[in-house]
Amino acid sequence: VKPGNYVKDEWFDSYGMTLSAAGNGGGFTPGSKPRIFDTAFPPPGDADLGSPNKDCGEVGVVTGPGVGAGGRRGQRGQNCVELGNVLIIQQEEKPEWDDFDGGGNITISFAEPVHKFFSIGLLDIENEGSYILVESDDLLEPAVISITGEGNNAVQTVDLPFENVRQVTIHLASEGAVTYICFCISGDFPTPAPVPILPPRTDDQCSSVDFPCSTFPNMLQICYYSYIASMWRDLCIDETTWQDLRLVFPAYCGECVFPAPEISSLLPTSPSVEESEFPSDESCTAGLYGTDNVLIQNANGFEVTFRLQFDFCDSPIDRLQLWFDSPEFDSPYLCYEHASLECEPPLFKAGYVPLEYTARCEMGWANLKIVGQNPSFQHFTDVESPTCQPGFDFVDFDPSKRCYWELRIPCIEPDFIIRRDLREFGSAVAGLLPSSNSIESSEPVAEECEIKSREVDILPVKVDKCSTPSNDSPVEILAQHGDSVTFSVSQVWKGCESNNLGDHLSWIAADYVGLDDELTCAKFDTLACGLTTVLKAKCSDGASVVDLYTYDSSGLFGQANGESIVVPDACEAKGDVNHMCHMRYILKCEPSLCSKRSVSFRRLGRR
Repeated sequence: VKPGNYVKDEWFDSYGMTLSAAGNGGGFTPGSKPRIFDTAFPPPGDADLGSPNKDCGEVGVVTGPGVGAGGRRGQRGQNCVELGNVLIIQQEEKPEWDDFDGGGNITISFAEPVHKFFSIGLLDIENEGSYILVESDDLLEPAVISITGEGNNAVQTVDLPFENVRQVTIHLASEGAVTYICFCISGDFPTPAPVPILPPRTDDQCSSVDFPCSTFPNMLQICYYSYIASMWRDLCIDETTWQDLRLVFPAYCGECVFPAPEISSLLPTSPSVEESEFPSDESCTAGLYGTDNVLIQNANGFEVTFRLQFDFCDSPIDRLQLWFDSPEFDSPYLCYEHASLECEPPLFKAGYVPLEYTARCEMGWANLKIVGQNPSFQHFTDVESPTCQPGFDFVDFDPSKRCYWELRIPCIEPDFIIRRDLREFGSAVAGLLPSSNSIESSEPVAEECEIKSREVDILPVKVDKCSTPSNDSPVEILAQHGDSVTFSVSQVWKGCESNNLGDHLSWIAADYVGLDDELTCAKFDTLACGLTTVLKAKCSDGASVVDLYTYDSSGLFGQANGESIVVPDACEAKGDVNHMCHMRYILKCEPSLCSKRSVSFRRLGRR
């Protein structure tokens, strides 16, 4: 098909597909046809449909004809790969291709329902109001998928995980183009040709240009090993965070490959606490806080528990405040305050109970910020006041009597890696990691019993007769806190085998009692195989109940007796109730294989 052509049934013989178009009160669509636009040669005034964007390379080097802030390198919709021909609604009758600024509909119709529809690519979606309408034999009524535009010249993908699709309509609120359509016309999938397994790329040069994420091409596509889920997971990240993530997790750039590489070849070296250094004219008079004063107790990639000590000064700290990302999501930060802290190693004082905290991690690291007050301190640097948990009032310090420190804590502690994964990878892991500087536990048996307890303290309860069981549990206990329990939810039914990698499940909903003592339903849509989320539930009488609801438009789920199930309204469930499943789990909140131990601290600002 040549650029400038108006198209309709050019792909009918091959795919049974017909295209049509209609402008919103205007445009030029002879015979209801959309037009082919060559993004390599946009006419004057239409550079927002050019590709690649001119700002995809080094500063000052033009890399393509595209113009627009949304398509620049580093943006969510970066347009740095040649797109070639795209579909548009033509503006008016003239030789040059030119998209209609009033928008309209581009419709894809099929003579027979296609077995699977996967996604559609879009370009230059700037305004709100665009959407996609999907008509499927599996749906009682058409599905409407709203589109959030990524901006001028931006490229984006809209996932459409539907089956038996008859028609798809892309409604453009203004300018825009369709870059690609991805679907499978039958249920008979050909045997894929062998794909050579390339060595994982783990160097510093990984970029979103070389490894673009399919959903957001401006982001870097990586594969990392989740210690909690015990599996490799695809992830899209900002390329600036790649260095941080690979210091903590086994990871490589690009999509996860099958078979998976040996984890022993990608294990990170021992990560350690890092501290930011201020310019000499802005540094604290007391010097650095000291990374040795942060002692990692436990970590799992999502949270890190640590202790602090204060041995860097010659006199007591009159007042100290610290804050970090809250693991409970009820406020951005969790804040603490302490008074009259003695500046000597407290771990060696008889009867002293070290202060212990738990922070949420982002990309494998937790950010810790500390302000200390002492007459001898002085640190003239700006400190942004945090938004703390309800009941905690953050009071600013006098910069002539205080110091400010910023530290980063790795969220995987080397001993933890060995404890969890030596069972799975055996001698291949042994000896690869240097010994940790963390304080060894005085109760090694208790640590082992906690790990074993997580496996036996989750009890499935038969409530409905789901016809789609799984060999792997979708719910796992990550930590037991006595009054609460942290657990993970994983998608374990679809896209997990070598012959269907990349398939997505329509949705999963978890219904549980949150830490605020309110019944909560957390719903997650369009899920690839692997870890979905990590949640915390409040306990009552030593346990917490989690109800899991699942649905897939393919008809994967259902009840063995043919009955439908009732999903709580709070879950906002959509789909055929006859193709849903309900599973229930009881999670114990104390490690049943361990002796009970008291908690020696409480959070400030809470009652």
